[in-house]
Amino acid sequence: MLAALVLTGLLLQVSILPLVAGGGFTPDLLIVLVVVLTLEQGPRTGLWVAAVSGLLADLALTTVPLGSTMLVQVALAYVIGLLRPYLSERADLTTAVLAGMTGVVAVLSHGALAALLSAQEPPAGEVVAWSALVVGAFAILLAPLVLIVVRRTLAGTEASASEVPA
Repeated sequence: MLAALVLTGLLLQVSILPLVAGGGFTPDLLIVLVVVLTLEQGPRTGLWVAAVSGLLADLALTTVPLGSTMLVQVALAYVIGLLRPYLSERADLTTAVLAGMTGVVAVLSHGALAALLSAQEPPAGEVVAWSALVVGAFAILLAPLVLIVVRRTLAGTEASASEVPA
């Protein structure tokens, strides 16, 4: 079921979300999915989802160096996994705020990696900062929707698993 969530998130990320956002800024649905799954299912699941979705995003998006999205997502999932014991369980507002902050840090990390690894001219600082704010705001708005989808998907999986006779 996690694979379906990741693939759906990736397809939405590369096909529909670039059309929704204006000004050339695309919401980062995959980082929101990583945050939600790390908080809901634990750090191990979050790290696996971050690695797989990051690698798939790197393969789908040819504008970033291969492995950079995976590196950023795994590092952020690790930090969120470290913070998880200190957060209250099922706190939807905390999840949304954490998704927004993670979106901002992800964009800033991508900007830093692009400046370090790219042979092209690095993006201007104000463009990266503005993009970080927009992506962070989109992440805050997307987090409740992703949280509902994840909880319903995982609740359906747990219910069907408990109905299977032993």
